[in-house]
Amino acid sequence: AQNQDWGKLQEMAHEKDPALLEQDPKGASAGHIVAWRGNQQELLLLIARKLPKAILLQDASGMTPAHWVAMKEQWETLRALFRASPGVIALQ
Repeated sequence: AQNQDWGKLQEMAHEKDPALLEQDPKGASAGHIVAWRGNQQELLLLIARKLPKAILLQDASGMTPAHWVAMKEQWETLRALFRASPGVIALQ
């Protein structure tokens, strides 16, 4: 079922579905979940390219998906996020 979930998110990103901007009660969005899981770099980059706002959403702790990527020390993914969303992501 998990592969189907990733596939659905990929389809949603391609369609620029605004549902990817929705957040749960703790502020987590699809971008947060993908970043937190840490094993879907291409999906996170697709979301960043199609819906840059999704990468800027803050959860209840003030963390963006880029923050989660950095906390998990996924440096290549973080660099790729900066390249995918130039001018959108800024270090705080």
